[in-house]
Amino acid sequence: MNTHLKPISRWVAAGLIMIGAGKLTSQALASTTEAGVEIKNEAKVDYEDALGNTYQAFSNEAVVKVAQIYAATLKDDFDDAAAAGQIKYIVHELTNNGNGPEDFALSYAQNLPAGDSRGPDDIDAASNTMYWDENGTGRPDNGEAALASGSVVTIPAGQTYYYILAVEVPSSAAVGDKIGVTLTAQAHEGTGAPVANAVEDIGANNDGADDTNGDLITITNDAVINVNKTANEIKGGTESSTGIDVDGDPATDLAANIINYSIVASNTGNTAATDVHMFDGIPDGTTLIPTSLSSPGLIAADGDTVVASAANLTDETALGFDLDQDGGALENGGEAAIAGGLDLNHDGDTSDTVVPGVYAIDSSLPSGATVSMNFSVWYSPNQVEGGTSIDNQAFICANLNGGAGDTDYVDDNECGSPTKPGPIITNPTSITSENTYGGTITDTGSNGPGTSGGGDDDGTDDGVQTVDNASAGSDVFFYNLITNTGNRTDTFNLSIANGPTNPYPTGTTFKFLDATGAGPLVDTNSDSVADTGAISPSTCVAAGVPATTIDGITVACNQTLVRVVVSLPASASGVPFEAMTTATSVNDSTQTDSKIERLTSVTPPTVDISNTPFTPATMAAATNVDPVDVTDGVLDADGTPADDIATVFNDPALGTTVTAPLYIANKGGGQDSFTLSSRR
Repeated sequence: MNTHLKPISRWVAAGLIMIGAGKLTSQALASTTEAGVEIKNEAKVDYEDALGNTYQAFSNEAVVKVAQIYAATLKDDFDDAAAAGQIKYIVHELTNNGNGPEDFALSYAQNLPAGDSRGPDDIDAASNTMYWDENGTGRPDNGEAALASGSVVTIPAGQTYYYILAVEVPSSAAVGDKIGVTLTAQAHEGTGAPVANAVEDIGANNDGADDTNGDLITITNDAVINVNKTANEIKGGTESSTGIDVDGDPATDLAANIINYSIVASNTGNTAATDVHMFDGIPDGTTLIPTSLSSPGLIAADGDTVVASAANLTDETALGFDLDQDGGALENGGEAAIAGGLDLNHDGDTSDTVVPGVYAIDSSLPSGATVSMNFSVWYSPNQVEGGTSIDNQAFICANLNGGAGDTDYVDDNECGSPTKPGPIITNPTSITSENTYGGTITDTGSNGPGTSGGGDDDGTDDGVQTVDNASAGSDVFFYNLITNTGNRTDTFNLSIANGPTNPYPTGTTFKFLDATGAGPLVDTNSDSVADTGAISPSTCVAAGVPATTIDGITVACNQTLVRVVVSLPASASGVPFEAMTTATSVNDSTQTDSKIERLTSVTPPTVDISNTPFTPATMAAATNVDPVDVTDGVLDADGTPADDIATVFNDPALGTTVTAPLYIANKGGGQDSFTLSSRR
């Protein structure tokens, strides 16, 4: 006999629990997480009681706060020439490589550091002044206040700050005199006071010690080329507005930002410089705009080479001249062969064999004269990850005493010098690529199986994840595919609202689990809201990062798959049911998207009782085994399958025990317990 009666009692095993599965999940990695962020974990345990009923239980939430990691670098020693009476501007790079903000004590003083192999220096500077080069121009600008020696500055995690030392050369300095200046940067590492040797000295390090950079200025009567580079970004462009084709697809209109570069070289020395070679690699991740080239001050009729582009700046054979003036045969050996190894495209190495770039040649740069080289590049925020530092420096090789009749390139600070080679290098410029934010939450639709438990049973990409059937009192899950459409790694907060139409019945609960159901999603960014954890930016797709497959569903590198688990009450009825799940960007809370979780039908609780064992054929909910028919007022016991009486006892003796075997089948879709009663 079967029935859809509501179960009389439900119970949870309180004795021995057999653990079937217990897994911890985490959506954050401490090694890449900012200091102070809380990493949270919650365990899910699947278990069964002695009767085989299965259950789930969730642990309390474990919280670990990420500690601060300290690391910093200082770059680098400077060695150049100057004329008497001028001010030399020297730019140093201080980088916080830790995972939290760091305080640094900055000091500067006369003389080279102790142990500097270039020492001792001869004379003191007339004055030394330090500035934070906030806008990256390589010169102190209006609004950039001087920093006193001993100042404490704070640099955010992962940021590089540029500091300018303005060294005033005494007008009384003689040719050959040497001025030394020491810059010291010491990290506090959370102690509130400078910690020695906590800042690694990278690049040229003539004293072999950390925390210090040494600057050496030699007084000369030759040409002194001071070169300055600036960068300016123009945002908001698109393929259609700029005429730039980003992806070769005429159907798209992707973003296209433009960076304008200007390199200005001035001769502040006392002699004309000749054969002034200016060259610059196109920054990694950007593309040259050929129509942007200009070179004020260069005149072809005077023997100058106006600015031109090169498909490969390292191929001197194709250029037709000795770019780095090293005096040897024309080279085609990549960055490593140019001036002893230059990172022309500023990608962090000197191993590139092909580097597009621009170059110009001034046949003669007289004392007091200035020449410029300008060009522009573009990049697309759709292809370059937000927050990327687009760095660049330009280079100059020249005959610094050519105006005095010299014809070689082997003197100090010239690129062919065997003892003190150039090139002259501009200040570094840094543009931080534009951030874009956005995300979607969608049904799996035609992506993956239609009957996998949480798959979209209607197979339609319509913003509705449809599951055809679930049992009253059971858990049913719905897959959700969250896509990061921005160009920064982002996390999406998740929320669910019942309804607004066809709401799930009172007593329904909702929970977010990971794609495999191994554990719940927790709050990874300390805002008390369950979230997806970090999702890679959309630029990973353009970079060729492959997709993965979960339960037959394709998940791209900028996507994550989650489960919305709906726990139905035993009384659930009146389908269809709907709830709305919303994903909100943590980086930009204005970026939200929603989808529907729809359950089409519910199987109510069903039980069948029989005096014979059940078989697969008789386990269907619609099959009523051993039905009792009392409508005729007669209890039949004729041995046919239509018996109303399960077991007949023929005159058992008083005091004996008789056994009537009963078989109970749970024909509902979820686990259940039943109370048995008898009537006489």
